[in-house]
Parts: sequence; structure tokens; C-alpha cells
Amino acid sequence: MTVAVFFDVDDTLLDNYAAFKETLFALSSLASLSEEQMQKLYKNFRFYSELIYKQYYETRFINNINARWQWVTKDLNMASDPLFLEELDDLYHKNQQKQKLSKGYIDLFSFLEKNKVYFGVLTNGLEKTQANKIKQLNLLNYMTPERIFISESLNDAKPNFSCFEKVEQALPKIIDSWIYVGDSFTNDIEPLLNSRWLPVWLNRFNEKVMQDGYIEVKENKEAVMTLRKLIHSENF
Repeated sequence: MTVAVFFDVDDTLLDNYAAFKETLFALSSLASLSEEQMQKLYKNFRFYSELIYKQYYETRFINNINARWQWVTKDLNMASDPLFLEELDDLYHKNQQKQKLSKGYIDLFSFLEKNKVYFGVLTNGLEKTQANKIKQLNLLNYMTPERIFISESLNDAKPNFSCFEKVEQALPKIIDSWIYVGDSFTNDIEPLLNSRWLPVWLNRFNEKVMQDGYIEVKENKEAVMTLRKLIHSENF
């Protein structure tokens, strides 16, 4: 059996939620927000971020990147003048750029290499933006550029299954088992149901869905442990 494992970047290898929390906690009026409140705000933030990218993918034009912050401030009953939204977005990106690849994933990549598993990244996003995140996480220390796929360079985007097919076509034909690890059920998991890919859903926020055909994990440590077990198994 020859296995390939691919990973999403945002909210999988890169902890955007930590950057989001740090950004809001920098505002003294929000220091008392509960984890439940923060997660709810972040889910909305991520939803509008994905809408903005979808708009870009369809039109090649981003109307207002700060619209996602406008919805956050609306939920918080805060003023949302353009300058404040821009400051929030700048602070978020500064916090995002401080995030590092976890040691668990670094050790996992070494494990995959030793077990002759093909592994890489398939991520939605703008080519320049995602390339900077890949550089920030030092992913090229662990995987070759040929195994890094960014939706803009593919001229395609998840949840289209064609994205995954393009990855398949770019890798050796000897691969007969495919695994994908991602956090978005809509973008990363649902398109792989009933396919030859095994989706591993990193469901950090305990979302509820009424479907099966995937493996669910709650945190990165569990994702790493699950992948190690799968590589040693012949049943997936």
C-alpha cells in the first residue's frame, strides 16, 4: 500500500483561532469574553472570510476584506468605523504571523517520511498570501514544493472535488490510498465523502453534522495520533 496524506493550512497547520483570540483580547473591553463567546465570534469571522475568498475566486476582485471584522464588531455592539476595522485586521495579521507549526506536526512529518508516505498541502487562498504562511511554518523544510497546492495557482478551489483530483494527477500513480486532514466540514470533508479519499475532520469547535464517512478528531494532538495509527493500519 502506498499512502498520501495532505493537510489544509488555515486552522489546521496554522492556528488562526489563537491569533483571533489574541487580537480581541488586546481590546480591554473584551478581556472578559468567555471561550464559548469567542468561538461563536470566530465561527462567524471564518464564515465571512470564506465568503470573501469565494467572491475573489469567482470575480478575481475583493470588495472589502474588512467586512469580516464589521460583522464581528456588529456582534459585539461596537462601533465599526473603517479605520478601526483596518487596525483590527492589521493586528490580527501580526498575531497570525507569530503562529508556529506545532512540534506534534513536525514529528509527524518525520514519521511520514520514514514510512515512505507522500505528504503535502492543499489549501484555499491567494497564492502570495498562502505562500507566506507556508514560509512562516517552514513547511518547505519537510515537504517538496511539488507537493504544495494553493487554490489560486490551481485555478480551482475547495469544496470542488476537482481540486483533489488535480492533486492526484500531479503525484505518482503508485499511490493507492489518500487521506486529507482539514477543519472545514464544507470545504475539506464533505467533498470527499464517497470518494477514495479518507477525510479526517479536525472539529475543534464541536460542530454537529448528520453525516458519516469520515474520522473526527477534536484537536491537533488527536489528529497526529490518528494519522500514525492509520499509517500502521491496512483497513482504511
